[in-house]
Amino acid sequence: MRVFPECLMSYSSSRLLRAAVAAVLALAGACSDSTGPSNVQPAELNDVLAELQPSSLGSAVDAFSPLPVPGFSALVPSSCSYDGASKSFVCPNVTISGITASRSFSLFDANGMPQATFDRTATAAVALKTTLAGTITSGGATVTIDERQDVTLSGLLTGIHTLNGTSLSHVTGSIGTGAASIPLSTTVSTTITNLVLPRSSTGNQWPQSGTIAATITDTDSEPMSVTITFNGKSKATMTVTMGGLTTTSTIDLTNPFPVRG
Repeated sequence: MRVFPECLMSYSSSRLLRAAVAAVLALAGACSDSTGPSNVQPAELNDVLAELQPSSLGSAVDAFSPLPVPGFSALVPSSCSYDGASKSFVCPNVTISGITASRSFSLFDANGMPQATFDRTATAAVALKTTLAGTITSGGATVTIDERQDVTLSGLLTGIHTLNGTSLSHVTGSIGTGAASIPLSTTVSTTITNLVLPRSSTGNQWPQSGTIAATITDTDSEPMSVTITFNGKSKATMTVTMGGLTTTSTIDLTNPFPVRG
């Protein structure tokens, strides 16, 4: 089954769909790249943050920015200070290529109560909040990024690590100068729902279940919604809604954008 119903959409809409799928798979790919729990032993905080970090910073912005968005290294827990008012650990800001990442994380026990100290036998979930903001300029392109993400990894005491969260991204700016300048304005809203991460002991690299959904608004196209439902295999179900039309198809996660002759 063909993934992209291009006969039903304009070139700009098809381009938007490819970018939307790339944005969703950026998150899924980040989850796949993480090592994941190898057994049911409680995780260490360094491991949890490393698992959360790629997932949250597999940024939807990447797919819509004509300029590369910098990656940021995993958080070092010892560099973050506990703030009693917000009951979270606030980490130092990091700026790369004009983009500043502001991050903080919170710890929760099995009853959802906040903790001031990580305990591998009692901490059941970790929530990470991230803000990306700034402007990248290169050649004739200037892009301003504003993205806010909130993701939570639960199941730390069971070994079945499950990711939930949301993000809202805005990419604005222009490509080119003078009369040749092309404006950019894209908004991406993403929701991760009950995404069960792969376990390294099984050798399976794909999320076991759950969904990642994105709604994209672009100046050149109608709003579009894309949802990918995972099943632990390399073939997943993709649902696309645009202009009142909904299509469902199967996407090959190993090659989501096959070269067509």
